[in-house]
Amino acid sequence: MSLEIKSSPMTTGECSDLLIHSIRRSGTHLLMASIYNNFVLPDMSREIESNFRTFNGIETKGKVKGPWFKLFGGHYAGNAVRVGKDIFIYRHPVKCFYSLWVFSNEPPVEQWLSKKNLLHWKSEIEKVQKSGILAIRYEDLINRFSWVMEQIQGYTGLTPKREPYKPLERPVGWNAFESGKGTFPDQTLQFMREILGNPIFDYQI
Repeated sequence: MSLEIKSSPMTTGECSDLLIHSIRRSGTHLLMASIYNNFVLPDMSREIESNFRTFNGIETKGKVKGPWFKLFGGHYAGNAVRVGKDIFIYRHPVKCFYSLWVFSNEPPVEQWLSKKNLLHWKSEIEKVQKSGILAIRYEDLINRFSWVMEQIQGYTGLTPKREPYKPLERPVGWNAFESGKGTFPDQTLQFMREILGNPIFDYQI
C-alpha cells in the first residue's frame, strides 16, 4: 500500500486570525508552539481525541489538550491564501518522507513511496510560492530561529512576548522523535531525484 497523505485529527480553521499550514511531518507543532511561546496571542488551547502514541514526548491515551491547537490551519496549501495571516512550513523531502515512513511503522518502502505523493509534496510548495504567503523551511526554524521569528513578526505584526526570542526544547508534537535523522536506501533516493528533480527548492536530494 502506498502512502496516503491525510489531514490531521484537528478541525481546521479554529482560529479566525493567524493559521499555520503544512505538509505532515514538517515541524507543524514546533512552529505553532514557537509562535505561541514567543508572541502575545489569545487563548489558542483546544482538547482533541488522539490515537497517536505520544505528544511532546509524553505517552498519551484518549484526549489531549494542546495550548496552541487553534493555530492549526491544515495540511493543504490551497487553504493558505491570506497574506499576513496564513503561514506554511515545509521540510527537506527526504527528511519529510523518511519521518512519515517511520511514523507509518516502516512498511516496505518500494510499496509505500509513490510518484503521486512525491508530486503532491512538490505541488503543495509550488502553490505556496505563488500565493505570496510566508513560507518557512523547517531547517531555518531549527538553525536560524531568531531570524524566522523576525520574519513572522514582520509578516503578521504580532507583539513579541519576549526578546530575544527563545527556541523550544524538543520534542514537540505527535510522536515527536528524531525520525528525520535517518535516510532511505540509495535506490529510493534515486527514485526521488528522478521524480522531483535535483536540486528541488534549494534542497539537494
